Amino acid sequence: MYRSPFKLLLVLSMTAVLSACVAEKKLSLTTADAGTFQFASPKSYWKGQNIDLIGTLDFPENTQGKVPVMVIMHGSAGQGYRDGTWAKFFNANGIASFKVDYYSTRGMSRGGPGGPKNPHDLTGAIKFLKTHPRIDASKVGTIGFSRGGSIVMSTLQLNASEFGGQKPVLNVNLYGNCIIGVDKGTTDAPVLIIVGDEDNLSPYHQCESLGELGKRFDKDIRVHVMPGGTHAFDDNKGGNVRFGNQNVTIYPSAKLAAEARQIVLTAAKEAFK
Repeated sequence: MYRSPFKLLLVLSMTAVLSACVAEKKLSLTTADAGTFQFASPKSYWKGQNIDLIGTLDFPENTQGKVPVMVIMHGSAGQGYRDGTWAKFFNANGIASFKVDYYSTRGMSRGGPGGPKNPHDLTGAIKFLKTHPRIDASKVGTIGFSRGGSIVMSTLQLNASEFGGQKPVLNVNLYGNCIIGVDKGTTDAPVLIIVGDEDNLSPYHQCESLGELGKRFDKDIRVHVMPGGTHAFDDNKGGNVRFGNQNVTIYPSAKLAAEARQIVLTAAKEAFK
């Protein structure tokens, strides 16, 4: 049965809106809170209106007291396999995960080049997350994929007050944009960039140049180039994807995904000491 692209887009948008309505809105979190919540993010906007965001908090099993956390920002395709897989990986290694959905309350399920890239979606999520008694506010890290990685990078020069008192102690960008400035105001916390040498959306040489620029200001910008890696090499679906006017090649690699997870875990263990 034929379905017009407009009708399909309408169905996806309505699904996103309904998902946003289901999540319980919270102003702050208690010790027992876990799962999916809608929360206020004072500097998150869409079409001139302030919006709430949605986040899913999962804790590692058999843990007591405060735990570190990684805040996960999805890519332009929205939440999916990558977010869930990385969240489970962090949980299995004693780290809580907070998956931020910055699309649903904007009525979106996917986004092209013109989609939202608001750094305050991430800072608002961190401020909210720090209200949880079981989250160690001194051990918060961020990780983003593609557009989500670009959002992580856009927060590197923000003041600590934007994060509720302390900047993230680890910032991870998986194949997001590396075209940003670096100066004395850039975070002193580690910035970990992982990108494939066959990525035709986020060229790895731009990330290597950023790493060299970081050295001039004594910033800890670590660039890992994955041989044979395309864009979204840690996803579970491949092919050629149209992104604006560009065809993006995606070839999933379980080997490279596993290597990337170990690189991130090593950095997280160091940052969360």
